[in-house]
Amino acid sequence: MLAAHAQLGLARALEAQGLTGSAVEAYERLRREATAHPERLADLPITVALCRCYQRAGDTLRARDLGAQALSQVEPLGIDHGELAMELADALAETETGLPYVERVLAAHDTPECADRSGEVMALWKASVTASEGEDSALAVQLAEDAIATGRPERLAFRFARIAMNWARISSAAAEDTDLDRANEYAASATQILAELPGRVAEHARSLIVLSHVRFRSGDVEAATDFAVRALDLLTGTRGTVPATAHLVLAEIALARSQDAGPALRTAQELLEGTATGIDRETARAWRQLGDLWGQAGSGEEQARAYRRALEAVGIRANMPGSTASAALVR
Repeated sequence: MLAAHAQLGLARALEAQGLTGSAVEAYERLRREATAHPERLADLPITVALCRCYQRAGDTLRARDLGAQALSQVEPLGIDHGELAMELADALAETETGLPYVERVLAAHDTPECADRSGEVMALWKASVTASEGEDSALAVQLAEDAIATGRPERLAFRFARIAMNWARISSAAAEDTDLDRANEYAASATQILAELPGRVAEHARSLIVLSHVRFRSGDVEAATDFAVRALDLLTGTRGTVPATAHLVLAEIALARSQDAGPALRTAQELLEGTATGIDRETARAWRQLGDLWGQAGSGEEQARAYRRALEAVGIRANMPGSTASAALVR
């Protein structure tokens, strides 16, 4: 049992370092271990972790399948509180499935208050390392457990914010039957939490962009513009998908006002050009949205090019002459 838990710790460490492939291999071995020896390891947390990792690796179908398996285990137990429920809701929101459960978990938790206790966590962790080097292993373990416990409220707050942000993003993107008031409430909660967390600038900017889009859908164009600009202020000097998405919101606003959206669209395109190659669904979603907006702006050539880049971002290489075929396939 001790060895199994050590292996689980190693898998989590690999995931935290962004070594997703190695983490998947470690979690898959642990899942086989949990199936053979349920008295050593619980299968459910490992299934949730695998769902999260496969989604990050770009295998959405496998991630959704694992998410459904985890949900089928959770539903009979009625688990909608606690860290495991939050982890599952976070993974499901990433895969854009199981949204009724996601909403239930959000409703079961009050918006958490979050204080920055990173200094305490680091002090306890350094003390643990020092105790370990002095061969006082029992004290080292106790101090490490204290560090984990001290950081738990911040971890839960961050997860809640991510879940709320993704739920608001997915809901506000729906064509109809959208509860924009609820989406606005959750997006605002996410923004409030992430603004207080150290080192979460990119996620804070993402939440502002989601809030901007929700306000735009609600008809509050001025607030939508303000939130998009605030996101860009946080991302000064940053390239990639997140600032590009903020410019896409500004382009939507310009089109709604019958203004020239070209500058915002070209800036978004330039920022997306610099994104890393490989399968990335967030980038694919941004390219697809860029294509939609170029179409609304009347530029069919740029529209087709953006759709092709969206396909490439999910691993599909295509040389299609027209934007109609590209649009159909990417959707």
